[in-house]
Amino acid sequence: MPQPPRSCCLWQARSVRETNPNVNRWGRIRKWIDPIAITWVTIISILFLLPIAPAGIPFKKNPGFDWNVANYAPLTVGGAILFFGGWYVISARHWFKGPVRMGTEQELEQMEEHLGTTT
Repeated sequence: MPQPPRSCCLWQARSVRETNPNVNRWGRIRKWIDPIAITWVTIISILFLLPIAPAGIPFKKNPGFDWNVANYAPLTVGGAILFFGGWYVISARHWFKGPVRMGTEQELEQMEEHLGTTT
């Protein structure tokens, strides 16, 4: 099973890491690799949203705004946030209740035991 990205494990409970040694295979370097990964993703995300030239900055007088050098990524991200956020506020918050359990604890344990022996 592939491991999730390191930045996803930053907020994982310490007890899970201590009880399951396969959760974290990075050892001592995880203490500095997590902040570096989060910083890297943040910087790259900001850089990709910036305009490619000074003329691509809206409401700028000198050299003036030009749609030919504008970066459309902020418009796309903003549109997606408005669309999906609006969809959640209008519709999904009324009917989405989270994951649905497909059995009792005992039934789920039996299924896990069965799957563990067949694979």
